[in-house]
Amino acid sequence: IDAGDPSSPLDPDGTRNDMGVFYFHQTFGCTDPVASNYDPEATADDGSCEYGDCTPELFEYFQSMQQAFTCYETVTIDNELVESNDWVGAFNGDICVGSYLWDTSQCSNDACCVPAMGYDGNEFTEDYMQPGDIVTFKIYDASENVYFDAIPSSEVPPWEPNGIELIDNLNANSVVN
Repeated sequence: IDAGDPSSPLDPDGTRNDMGVFYFHQTFGCTDPVASNYDPEATADDGSCEYGDCTPELFEYFQSMQQAFTCYETVTIDNELVESNDWVGAFNGDICVGSYLWDTSQCSNDACCVPAMGYDGNEFTEDYMQPGDIVTFKIYDASENVYFDAIPSSEVPPWEPNGIELIDNLNANSVVN
């Protein structure tokens, strides 16, 4: 029965869902298990879900209309595969221009791609990549809360808008960092 009025005093939680035959108590909160503030007790989503709060501080960046991607088949620290909660960041000097949570189960053919944003005329992207710049990379080891400079297994070509490169491996050496 959906003929109820959520603004009626007879509807204690302000929804149309329980208007009719019997009262159904709802606990509002974030019902998306992927969100950083997921509430397993919530029975009704209230729009409060938050995403991205787990991005490492040095790996935050602004989206740009100019983008390119470097895809890696493997990412390692000391030649050991990183864990699914580790991150890879793309940099122009010391400015993060893209990052990606390295969960290969979410990637195509087990190769994940790191975005590298370019300057698109927006003030937030002023120091981002421009044609000819060389992207550098860092790996964030979440279990150790440590950032490492990382080296691709082959040369990364100069950045170009809409470029896509596939490289075998990105490795960080924890001893020299």
